[in-house]
Amino acid sequence: MCQPLGHRHGGNYFKLNTMTVINNIQDLKNAINHPYRASEFLTDGTNIFEVSDDDNENEALIETYDSNELFYSVLWEGEPIFTESGIEIEPVY
Repeated sequence: MCQPLGHRHGGNYFKLNTMTVINNIQDLKNAINHPYRASEFLTDGTNIFEVSDDDNENEALIETYDSNELFYSVLWEGEPIFTESGIEIEPVY
């Protein structure tokens, strides 16, 4: 299956090829195994979701998607983005 190279959202261009596919909670735990833990988000290429500190909340979101439909990334630069619930995610730089 061919994946899109990216998606434009509110002035930012998400490069999906720089995102990590999340199919289960262990995938997410592996993806966030870095010291930054800021400016991170989950997306299906259209909707943006905050990564919760609660694994149960993250798992509930992950389970609503089929395999290879949800991605994890860090907003390194650009304009802030907003999650579906209105939470602002600021870029790292």
